[in-house]
Amino acid sequence: MLAATSQPVPHGVQDMTTVRRLMALGTVLVLAAVITRSPLLGDPAGDNDPLGKPLPPDKDRPAATIKPGSAEDLLQKVAANKFSQDGVFTYQTKDGATLFALQVKPKLDPVSARPTDYVVLMDTTASQAGPFYFVQRVLVQGFVKSLGANDRVSLWNVNHRPIELTAGFVEPKPEKVNDALKDLDQVVTMGAADLKTALDRAIAGFENQPSRKQVILYIGDGM
Repeated sequence: MLAATSQPVPHGVQDMTTVRRLMALGTVLVLAAVITRSPLLGDPAGDNDPLGKPLPPDKDRPAATIKPGSAEDLLQKVAANKFSQDGVFTYQTKDGATLFALQVKPKLDPVSARPTDYVVLMDTTASQAGPFYFVQRVLVQGFVKSLGANDRVSLWNVNHRPIELTAGFVEPKPEKVNDALKDLDQVVTMGAADLKTALDRAIAGFENQPSRKQVILYIGDGM
């Protein structure tokens, strides 16, 4: 025999039920807003309704996975119609006022990427002992290898007395950076970081050339 008992519903269950009801209500309101959207002046009607036109295939998601007539399908079609056109958009409010939006898209000539000067500050203090420092060295080596031919890099050992390991900014070539990377491999992690002095000296070392970008990369926790 099955017996039904009445027990108080836990507070957490009540909250979850309320959230689900609110989410369901929100979905219904969104769908209703799409279907009953305010008419825009200049919109074609009848058989020329843009909602009846097929959309170009979605690059990020196959069109077959979007159910025709669903809220997502309607939203995509509305967005494709309203924001893929050039010119002026007009909208009439319920009070009869006409608003407009002018779509402006400047044509800019492509520019080549500027070369970059990188200052890499390597934390070699006691807080980096063990596997942390190993990961740091791997990161620095990989970062240097990823730089472009026109980029430059300056490697620093940041401790109680910050030390620049390269001769200023050098090209990211093995013969220019290998000695600095070997120095980092030989460091015994101890002491504390004078990060302020390291930053002051790193900033002062930039040449401030308008044709080059300047980046400071700090690897550590600043302790």
